[in-house]
Amino acid sequence: NDDDERNEDLGTAPGDQHSPAAIGAPIADVEPPISVNTECAAKVTSGSETGEVHLLDQSVSKNEFQDDEEWCNDCDANQLEKKLGCDMMRGNRPIPDQEMWRLMRRAYADVVGNEESAPRATFFAPVRVEQTDKQGRGVFATEPIKKGDPILDVQESVFEDRESLYKFLKSIPQIHACDVLDWAWTEYENIPNSFKKRVVLKMNLDKTAMINNSRSKKLTNIGCDPEVAKKFEGGCDKYEFALKDIEAGEELLSLYGGFHADEAWDSFFDTKEVHLLDQSVSKNEFQDDEEWCNDCDSTQLKKKLGCQKRNRPIPDEMWRLLRRAYTDVVGTEESAPHATFYAPVHVEQTDKKGRGIFATGLIKKGDPVWDSDEEAVFEDRESYFKFLKSIPQLHFATFFYKFLKSIPQIQACDVLDWAWAEYQNIPNSIEKRVVLKLNVDESSMINNSRSKKLTNIGCDPEVAKKFEGGCDKYEFALKDIEAREEVLFAYSGFDAGNEAWESFFGMKEVYLLDQSVSKNEFQDDEEWCNDCDATQLKKKLRCGAIINRPIPDQEVWRLMRLTYVDMVGNEESTPHASVYAPVHVEHTDKKGRGIFATEPIKKGAPIWDCDQDAVFEDRESLYKFLKAIPQIHACDVLDWAWAEYQNIPNSIEKRVVLKMNVDESSMINNSRSKKLTNIGCDPEAAKKFEGGCDKYEFALKDIEAGEEILFAYSGFDAGNEAWDSFFGTKEALE
Repeated sequence: NDDDERNEDLGTAPGDQHSPAAIGAPIADVEPPISVNTECAAKVTSGSETGEVHLLDQSVSKNEFQDDEEWCNDCDANQLEKKLGCDMMRGNRPIPDQEMWRLMRRAYADVVGNEESAPRATFFAPVRVEQTDKQGRGVFATEPIKKGDPILDVQESVFEDRESLYKFLKSIPQIHACDVLDWAWTEYENIPNSFKKRVVLKMNLDKTAMINNSRSKKLTNIGCDPEVAKKFEGGCDKYEFALKDIEAGEELLSLYGGFHADEAWDSFFDTKEVHLLDQSVSKNEFQDDEEWCNDCDSTQLKKKLGCQKRNRPIPDEMWRLLRRAYTDVVGTEESAPHATFYAPVHVEQTDKKGRGIFATGLIKKGDPVWDSDEEAVFEDRESYFKFLKSIPQLHFATFFYKFLKSIPQIQACDVLDWAWAEYQNIPNSIEKRVVLKLNVDESSMINNSRSKKLTNIGCDPEVAKKFEGGCDKYEFALKDIEAREEVLFAYSGFDAGNEAWESFFGMKEVYLLDQSVSKNEFQDDEEWCNDCDATQLKKKLRCGAIINRPIPDQEVWRLMRLTYVDMVGNEESTPHASVYAPVHVEHTDKKGRGIFATEPIKKGAPIWDCDQDAVFEDRESLYKFLKAIPQIHACDVLDWAWAEYQNIPNSIEKRVVLKMNVDESSMINNSRSKKLTNIGCDPEAAKKFEGGCDKYEFALKDIEAGEEILFAYSGFDAGNEAWDSFFGTKEALE
C-alpha cells in the first residue's frame, strides 16, 4: 500500500494536530491481504462426506445472486442467512483489506445515493485488526492509549428499508454479505412530522465493525466518558473514548448493551410488529377523542396506548411540556411541580432496568439528593387520562385520563410506569380517597434497590433534623455515592400497593377511613348489629376492604381509653399505657404494624405491664364501645382483642370475657416460635417485681436497637371456642 492508502482510516484527534496518527503511526491496514484459492471449491470433505463448508474469495467482487431480481425479496433475517449459506462460512471470515472496504462503500453509495452518503468511521488511535482465538476478528491497539483519548469518530451507514439492504447485499462479495448481517444493528429513528418512529439498520463500513463485545463493564475499555466528552463538540454522540489506559496489544472492547434492540431487528425484517412513537412530537393520536378510554382500567389503558417496555427514550425538553400539561389539567401554575434534584446526576440507559439515575460527581453521606414533596397529584381517573392524552404516548381516573390525553403519546406509557397510588384524607369526612402521584422530572427514573444493602438514598432521621420538612420532604444520601454509581431507592412502603392502584382505576372497591376523624357512621344507630356475631360484625364494619391501617398516635389511644371509661364505668377501670421499654411502632413488610426497640434492652428488663387490659364482659358493652370510636379502629379492636375464661364469683362456672390493650402493646406481633420470641415470662427476673409474670412480660434475651419485639401468642388466648361463645355463635362450657 502507498502512504495515502496506509492512512486512509486514520484521522487527527480533535484538538490534537500532533497525534500519532498525524505523523504516520502504524495503523490497522498494514497486514498483507489474505489470499484464498478461488478454485478451491465450495465443498470440503474429510474421508467420507462429514460436512459442507462454503468457501469464498474476498478478492472476487462477484456474488452468485447478483443478477437475480427476485432473490429473497420476502426473506426474513434467518431465511436470508440460510440463502447466503452464512452458517457454513463461520470458519472462513477473512480480514477485509482497504480495497474491500472501498468496494463496499461504493456499493452502498450506489444503492442509497452519492458517495457522501457512504461514511466511514475515523480512528484516532493506533490500531490493527487480527484474528482472535474465540471471537473471530478483533481490533487491537498497536501502541499504548491513554484513558480519555478519543478512539474513533462514529459514522454509520444507514438502511431505511429491507429492499435497500438486500440490494446492497447482492452487490458485494458474498462472504461479506454474511459479515454485514453480523456487523449490523437496528435503531429507532424519528419519522419527520409524525408521532411515530421507524426502524433502520445501521453498520460501520470499515474496521470498527470488528470491535468485539466486552459483555461486561469490567472488560469494557472504550465507550462514553461523560467528563471527557464535554471537551469535544458532539461529545458521546460522535466519539468513543478510552475508558482506561489500554496497553499495546490489548483488544479494544465495547459494551453492546443498549446498542441494539432485538424487537426492532425482527420488525425491520417484518417478523414482528413493534409500536413506535417519537417523544419529540407533542401530538397524541387520542387527543381529540372525548370518549377515549373513559371506562378503561389500567390494563386496558396500556393496551389502548400500545405500551411496550422497549424503546423508552430519555426525556429532555419533555419535562417542561409535562409540567405545563399538568398545570393545564389541574389548575394554576403553583400546582405544577418543579425539577427536584439537588445532587449532581444524569439519566442513562442501564443493561437490564431500562433508564436509571447516576451520580456525575461524589455525593456525600447526608447530602439532600431529591425533594420528594414536589409530586403531581391526580385526584381522579378522568384528570389522569386527560393528561395522558396530552403527552407523547410512550411516556404514561377522569381527571387523570384528561392529563393522559394532553401529553405526547410516547410519554403516556411512561407516566403509567412512574405513577404510584396513595391514600389521602377527604376533608370533613371519615373516609379517605386514593390519589395517583408522580414526579414530573428525572426522579421518576430512580430505580428500585430491592434490598437495604443496595439502597443509597432514603430517610436519614439524624440528617433530617437539620432540614425543614425532614424526611417528609427530602431523600438523603445514606452513604457516600461515587461518580458513575447508580442512585437507588427502596420502593417498599412508598406505594399503597395493588389494591389502591386497582381502586383508583375502578377495578376493585377499597373502603378507606381516616383515623384523624372521631366520627363513626354507625354511632347514632341504636339497632346497629345488635344480633351480629363476629363475622357479621366485621362485614358490617367493612373490615375486609380496609387496607390502610394507620399507626394510632397518642391522641387516638387517649380517645379510646376515655371512651372505654364512658362505656364500662369509673376511671379505675381504665387501663393506662403499659409499655415501659423504649419502643416505637412502624410498618413491617409482611405483618402489618409492629413494635421495635429504639434503644438496646437488657435481658430481664420489664417490657410490658400485661395486667392493664380493657375487659368487656358482654357483647353489648363491646358493641357500644365499637360504635363510639373512629371506625377504622373498630376493625383494629377486633384484631387486637382476645377471649379469656374468667371465674364467676360463688359459682362453679366460668364466663368468657374479651380483653385488649388500649396502647401500643396491641401491635406486638406473634413470634410463632420459641427461637424468635424475645419477651415473655422470665421466672428469675419476675422474683424482683411484685406481681411477677402475672403482671409483667420481660426481655428473654438482649434486644438490639431496631429489633422487633415478638411475643408467643400460644396459651395467651382461650381459642376459637371461647371467642365464638362470647359472640353467641357457639356454646362453651368449662
